[in-house]
Amino acid sequence: MQPDVTATVFLNDRRVGVLGYHKGNTWFEYSDLSAAHPVLGQGFERDPRKRRTASGSVPEWFANLLPEQGSGLRRLVAADLGKQRIHDFVLLNHLGEDLPGAVRVIPDAALDELPDHDQPEVCSHDHALRFSLAGVQPKFSMRFEDKALVLPATGSGGDWIVKLPDERFPAVPANEYAMLRWAGLSGIDVPEVDLVQGSKVRNLPERLVDPAEPVLAVRRFDRTTGGRVHQEDFAQVREVAIESKYDRANYEGLGRVVSAVCPPDDVVEYLRRLVAMIAMGNADAHLKNWTLRYPDGRSARLSPAYDLVCVGAYPKADQKLAFPLSGTTNSALITLESFRAMSSALKLPAELITATVRETVDALATTWPEVKRECPVPDFVAGSIDERLRTLPLIRC
Repeated sequence: MQPDVTATVFLNDRRVGVLGYHKGNTWFEYSDLSAAHPVLGQGFERDPRKRRTASGSVPEWFANLLPEQGSGLRRLVAADLGKQRIHDFVLLNHLGEDLPGAVRVIPDAALDELPDHDQPEVCSHDHALRFSLAGVQPKFSMRFEDKALVLPATGSGGDWIVKLPDERFPAVPANEYAMLRWAGLSGIDVPEVDLVQGSKVRNLPERLVDPAEPVLAVRRFDRTTGGRVHQEDFAQVREVAIESKYDRANYEGLGRVVSAVCPPDDVVEYLRRLVAMIAMGNADAHLKNWTLRYPDGRSARLSPAYDLVCVGAYPKADQKLAFPLSGTTNSALITLESFRAMSSALKLPAELITATVRETVDALATTWPEVKRECPVPDFVAGSIDERLRTLPLIRC
């Protein structure tokens, strides 16, 4: 079958494969089989000769680079293209120079020759958007210029992720800012963060930001002064569709991945984050909220923590954990023994797990008063955390 259109896939400037499109169907053929090649993804390491295919979209690893269906960012990009319907292959090629990590997708034909097929994407604005951040919450890749956050004139090349308020839940930027600061003070690896007034955000579509509301700025860990650092989230590691980010997984299984491909220190870090997840009520830690980085191009490392939100502060939100931990998604049933039972999956001695859990719990409890003093923690979030620290069995370990 001859493709209608092809696109070349690069890892930084290294050619690693070809994407093809034909009548709504797509496929990817990985071609970087040389020794000591940089890692595109764990799936391609497991089975480099497999032909990845998709109908109506692009293969799962690439679909996970894109804004999710129904997200505000996806509608904005579609409007920028002047389209109401946009196939993932078209979207991937349009955003291909500034995708997450170091992957680049360059069309082998002019973008206006690419096909139009997909679900309606309805929105309107007047500024070029040529970056991709997966997810549903409104967020943009921006730069700090003269103490203001600015969407680059080309719509690409930002080194800060800027998250806007969520219409469904109040004060999400302040909530996430406090949780990230709390995690950092407790010894967990987090990126640099800032809380910025909406009035200091420039070049976004009109009326998208309330000047009086704060937005969250998180420094991108896949962009450095030395260039782009490759990464893949765990939905890409598992090569599952975006809509399956909550499916068929547990935290022991994610830990096995970390243990298999990362150094032991990262496994301990993973354990710390699970403890913080329980303490914070961060119930939404699905596959796309865990990421591997490749700082040297080949060796996998657990990325800094991100998307830490006290979901427990929102009564309308699902309070169950995204995945089971030791067989339960109820934080109130998770104890020190639940973590000790993960010894085999994490390949860590039970004694080290015990010490790490207790040290992390102590650090979280000790630093929480400082977070409340130094950060603008919304009262309803502070109340939720105070209650969790008083009542959760894990905190009394």
